[in-house]
Amino acid sequence: MENKTLTSEVCFGFNVFCYFCAFLGLAPFYNSKLNENKNKINNCKRILIGLFWVIMYAFIFVCQFTNPIYYSHFSVKIAVSFLLVILLSFVASIVSIFTAFIKKYPSILYKILELNLKEFSPGFCARKQRLLNLTQTFEIILIITFSVGLNVCVSFVEGYISLLYFIDTLIFCSSSLCNNFLTYQYIIAVLLIKRKYFLINKYLSNQLKCNTIRKRNVKMISNDVNMTSLNTRFFHELRITHEQMYDLVAVINTDYGVPILFVLCWELIVAISSVHFNLSYSLHLFFILVRLPVICQSAVNEFKNLKILVQKLMLHNIYGAAVNKELKLLSSQLNSMDIEFSVCGFFALNLPFLNNVVGLIVSYIVILVQFK
Repeated sequence: MENKTLTSEVCFGFNVFCYFCAFLGLAPFYNSKLNENKNKINNCKRILIGLFWVIMYAFIFVCQFTNPIYYSHFSVKIAVSFLLVILLSFVASIVSIFTAFIKKYPSILYKILELNLKEFSPGFCARKQRLLNLTQTFEIILIITFSVGLNVCVSFVEGYISLLYFIDTLIFCSSSLCNNFLTYQYIIAVLLIKRKYFLINKYLSNQLKCNTIRKRNVKMISNDVNMTSLNTRFFHELRITHEQMYDLVAVINTDYGVPILFVLCWELIVAISSVHFNLSYSLHLFFILVRLPVICQSAVNEFKNLKILVQKLMLHNIYGAAVNKELKLLSSQLNSMDIEFSVCGFFALNLPFLNNVVGLIVSYIVILVQFK
């Protein structure tokens, strides 16, 4: 039931995404209160799959590092870049799998889904989310198809030396997929936060338009006690909801901080170094590097829009002193409880971070071309 709810809230392609995550050691964690045996079986599967990939990553890296046949056909510069890419990829994957057992990533998604405003009718939410679901489904299916297809092509094209080399390349591609899918787990969590703020902003925007129209007949509105009570309760619950979302953003930053830090370092270095031997792979990682801070910035922008809408509602309030008091409390809470998606406190995932990444990649590519 939880999986069905999550699928309808995130997108229709989430089941496919979960299957790939389970295969790569990032299996979703489902805690069924009705079936403890099923929980134990699922946990055993997750542990076995995770241990399998960790052992394979460690073994393949030792083989790559000790046996020169794997990179003897490359120049020294490309061979060093190739070994660095493999090392960072395997380390990031091992950290991601290990942290998945401790933090249980997908439980964050279920916590976000529990944040439902009762004032929002199912029809209102369905209308606003239908287009978002279709767009997000297309994006995830496209990313899965391109990521898997690209890594399979790399495996078959680069695996011509021997069967063992082909297996090594396949394991490396699996590690790459693991890192990419962890990034999209993070993106999905941020998208859910953004969607909650989007629904709130849409509701408040409609409320603001109604207030502007109803100001022409203030006497009729001021005598509507039920409407005043309803809006007071709504804004009070909105304060509670934001407090919960603020805590969830902190949980996302804590749970995903370390693995995302390793994955971002891997993606940044690989996006630069793989220009030597695989330009399409470099562009693929560059797209993910761009997508991550952009979606985080858009979620923060939705939160900032909420602060602006609350200020406008205070200026155009026609529901009385009780609602105005709740709006002031909400405005004070929003100003003191800003949300930000950061990586272990080192840096925030936003547009300035994206500018630095783009500038760094372009600078290094220019330098590498000059010394080629």
